[in-house]
Amino acid sequence: LALVVAKEHRHKGVATALENAVKESAQRDGSKALALNSGINEQRRGAHAFYEQYGFEKGTFGFAYSLD
Repeated sequence: LALVVAKEHRHKGVATALENAVKESAQRDGSKALALNSGINEQRRGAHAFYEQYGFEKGTFGFAYSLD
């Protein structure tokens, strides 16, 4: 599942509403946790702040190996 809020719709509560819907669905299905992956470039800084404000905690490191 990938969720992205278009730039012109950010800071209007859309991301919070999406996360709330995902959380409620997961709880109904008996899930115990939500996990997400996000890039680490400068463009993701705002998203990372949102995730932490929402209550997500940094829990793992991810690694990628480019074949180019």
